[in-house]
Amino acid sequence: MVTDLQPPEVEVRLAILRQKAKLVEMELPEEIMSFLANRIRSNIRRLEGALTRVTSYAALTSTKLSLGLVGEFAARYSAGGRSPLDQH
Repeated sequence: MVTDLQPPEVEVRLAILRQKAKLVEMELPEEIMSFLANRIRSNIRRLEGALTRVTSYAALTSTKLSLGLVGEFAARYSAGGRSPLDQH
């Protein structure tokens, strides 16, 4: 038997991000969750990893998490060849 596994829809990815943010007691703006859910489509592991990297970066640099920061973070690392917020 062959089963075709498709990446989860954006609504499912958003629900996963909401749950993950709740588990780690992180206040995450809806626009950031939407950005991540729409940008990372490949698998849940990459989605959760991107959330962890973005929130860790904000905490370590004492920077308030914003859509601009997430976009800047994505651009900075994609310029280096491998983006932590990729669409693979």
